[in-house]
Amino acid sequence: MDQDQEQLKILRLDLLTITEQIKLLDQELEIDHCLSPTAIATIMCLIDTLKHELEGTRLRIRELKGSTAA
Repeated sequence: MDQDQEQLKILRLDLLTITEQIKLLDQELEIDHCLSPTAIATIMCLIDTLKHELEGTRLRIRELKGSTAA
């Protein structure tokens, strides 16, 4: 049970880290108006990848919570 709680803590930290990374990339798009189309596409791709990671982390948290509740 303690191991599950530790894993939940780590996943929650991952969730916060990914969210912050998305925010930073989004801010970069807003602040830097001189980005090339390629740079903008790269940042958008990174944001999309991070959003997928975020959803995966949320799913793992739900699954872990479900297994500890059972």
